[in-house]
Formats: sequence, C-alpha cells, structure tokens
Amino acid sequence: MRNRIRAAVAAAILVASGLVAGAGAASAEPVTRTLDYTCSFPLIGAQPVSVRFTAEVPAAPGVGQPPGPMPFDAVIALSPEVVELFRQVGTQAIRGAATVGTAVRTTDVTLPMRVPTTIASTPMPPPSSGLDLAATGTHPSVIAVTPRAEFLVGAVDLELVPQRPGEAVVVEPMRVRCELEPGQDPVLFVLGPAVPEPVIVAQNFALTGSTSVRGATVGLSGRVDGRLDARTGAYTADVRLDPATVPVRLFGLLPAQADVTFTPTGPTTGALVDGVLSTESTVTVRFPRITLFGHPLAASPSCGTSVAVAPRSAPGFDPVAGGVLTGVYSIPPVTGCGPLSTAVSDAIAGPGNTVEVRLRAGLAPTRGTRSP
Repeated sequence: MRNRIRAAVAAAILVASGLVAGAGAASAEPVTRTLDYTCSFPLIGAQPVSVRFTAEVPAAPGVGQPPGPMPFDAVIALSPEVVELFRQVGTQAIRGAATVGTAVRTTDVTLPMRVPTTIASTPMPPPSSGLDLAATGTHPSVIAVTPRAEFLVGAVDLELVPQRPGEAVVVEPMRVRCELEPGQDPVLFVLGPAVPEPVIVAQNFALTGSTSVRGATVGLSGRVDGRLDARTGAYTADVRLDPATVPVRLFGLLPAQADVTFTPTGPTTGALVDGVLSTESTVTVRFPRITLFGHPLAASPSCGTSVAVAPRSAPGFDPVAGGVLTGVYSIPPVTGCGPLSTAVSDAIAGPGNTVEVRLRAGLAPTRGTRSP
C-alpha cells in the first residue's frame, strides 16, 4: 500500500517534459550553483571537476500550477590534466553529452529524475590550460502538489567525443561517471515559500527553589539561559545549579550531611504549548563528601546517580518574565560511594521526590551568549 501511495504522489508531481502549455506567463529567474565532483577518467583515474549549474525557474507557481519546462545548463570545468589526456590522441575539439541526475523532494516523496544535455563542439585550449564544456538542456516540467518542493542535483554522466581533423569515422565516446563530493548542499532551487526563520526569544533567569529528598528539604539556586522558538513553541535551556547540602539518615539512624553537586548531561528541552511550559532534563547528581557531626565518612567523586526530571509550569508561563515550575521525580540507586554505597542509596534513592523552582528574569548573559 505504501509503495502505491508513493507512486501516486510521484505520478502527480511529474509531468512529461515539454507537454505543459501556458506556463510561460510567469517570468523566469535564473539560479546558479557550483558544485565539486570527482570524475573517473580512463588512464588517469579520479580527477576533480567543478560543475556550474544554471536553471531558469518560473517565479512562484502555486500548488497544482505547472511552471513548464525549465532551461537547464551546466558548465563542466575540465582540468589541464584531463585536457592533456585528449591532446595525447590528437584531439582538436570535444563534443558530446552530459546526463545530470536530479531529484524533486517534497515532504511526501523524493522523485529521482535525469536531465539530458548536449555539449556542443568546443575547440581545445592552449597547452597547460583547462577547458569549460557548456552543456544545454531542459529540465522536465513538474507540478507542485505541495506548497514547497526542493530540486536537487546529483551524479553526472559524461559522454565525451574527441574530434580529430579529417576523421570521418565516428569515434566511440569516452564515458565518465562523476560523483558529487560529500559535505555539499545539493539543493539547486526551491519552488514555493521559503521555510520561515525561527523567531527566538532568549532570556536569562535566576533560579531559586527547593527539592525534597526522602522528606528532607534541599534549597536550590542557579541560573537558566533559555531559548524559545516563538513560531513552534520549542524550548531549550542551559541550566546551572549551585552545589548544595542534603541531610541524610544513614542506616536509618545517623544524621549525616552530604554535599551534592548537579551536572546536567545536556540541554534542557521542552515546549511551550497553550501557556504551559513542559521541560525534560537529565542531571548527574554527585555526593562527593559525606560527614557525620562534621567528621568526614566518605569522599568519592564517583558517588552519585543520574536523575531524570520533568518539571512543568501552570498555564500562563511568561518566557520573558519567568514563572514557577513543579514536578515529581524518582532517584535511582546511588553507587560509587565505597563501603557506604548501600547506606547512602537506602537513605536517598526512591520515588515521590518533589521539586519547585522559580525563574526570575534579569540576569546578564553568560559569556558566549547573546541577550534577547
């Protein structure tokens, strides 16, 4: 079923080349793009070749409105090394053809196409010079079935015919495959509206609040550097929490104190939907020092666990002024504390821990960030 749907979409997109009438009313705008290729030539192997594509794109046809066949040209820049290969066999001019692989990409399907072009006879240049071969053709017409469609270019197949003086026999063309160098954007042009740029609301907040750990209250402070895409509601933030101290009752009896640090494993992510900010964070929580009546019992930088927390606001959260977020989370077992690992884990790990933080605007940007 999925293949039939894709085929139907593809059939709706593609119209046979040259069969669309009445599309010339819209003015054409040329677009040009130069891309780097690696071409495999006989005898000399892989050679770098640049190709400059030019297409005349009708201005903004609507959905279901064909733009008509589009003039499509390519200038293939041969290096002096490639030209010398032809010179060695007495070539005075080069003609031939280039078939360009293209594709039409929408949100539903990517439809591969092939554009044949003709290379007119081009005289050989002086020794030690490169040669530009001009290929001309027509891109098949397309009808946009979605408001936006991207046109991509891909591999190029060359058929180059060396011409020698006084030679009446048709020479077998040299067939060369050219692959697009990786790391380049293959989009030649786009039909339809451009993707709107995100509207970013950036704000830096002071964070205050508290969390409960097995019934004990721990004060929280720090900062949040938040960024909201006002167009989509997507929210990201860098959260920095200050070190704190948490009271723990070891073996259910001994009133110890544990120093605690909080290190987010990555940016906080979330969304602002209908005035409610929902967030998700994963934080590495460490207990590097545990004391009893002021005397150290354990000191291990690996003593800790990883906590996932997802606080959210009530309706009406203001991404500029801030607001209050609350949540409930579980603390997984604590490890890495040496002989006290089990006792510390029993005292700290467990479900039903609450967190409430208030974000207040007004902090200066941290170094490397920009203010809103």
